[in-house]
Amino acid sequence: MALVLRKKINLAERGFTMLEMLVVTAIVLIMSGIIIAYIPQFRDRSSLDLVAQEMALNIRSAQAFASGGRVGGSDSGFIDSIPSYGIYMTAGDVSRFFMFTDEDNSKFYEEGDDADSVFENYDLQGVYIKEFIVDDENVGDGGTVEITYTRPSLQANICYNNDCGKNKVEIVLQGRRSDVTRTVGVHNNGQISIYSNQ
Repeated sequence: MALVLRKKINLAERGFTMLEMLVVTAIVLIMSGIIIAYIPQFRDRSSLDLVAQEMALNIRSAQAFASGGRVGGSDSGFIDSIPSYGIYMTAGDVSRFFMFTDEDNSKFYEEGDDADSVFENYDLQGVYIKEFIVDDENVGDGGTVEITYTRPSLQANICYNNDCGKNKVEIVLQGRRSDVTRTVGVHNNGQISIYSNQ
């Protein structure tokens, strides 16, 4: 009986062999390497998702402002005009878009003497506007898009290069360090959605 107990104690005190330790260490290193290799891609995808959601939210804000949230006024206290609100953006390695107040309801962003006022600028961090897809036609990485909303309608007036009456525009966003893209779709019926391309 005493002999059997001694054998059990010797096996328990023995511990791991060097080979077992090397195998476990190699497995941990391989798993850590795989995780570390995917961290930049995960960060790019997360950043892209966040920027796409923020862009969709800002387009929705222009719609909300135009539908009654903000109006122009005069010193007499009467409303002298109800401005449209819109989003203006260009494609092709551009990391900025802005919301503007369309004072004369022209449905375009105007610069110069009849300039519309820029309401707010938005910078895209680590992401750029790659291209536009207008009415299911890829128009490439050039041109401008204006999406305006006029009270009381919640429908979008979509213009590409000052050509209005478009049914839909898709804004393709891409991360600067990867080929991952997200698309923000705006329909003329007021629907705004985000598509995951990859």
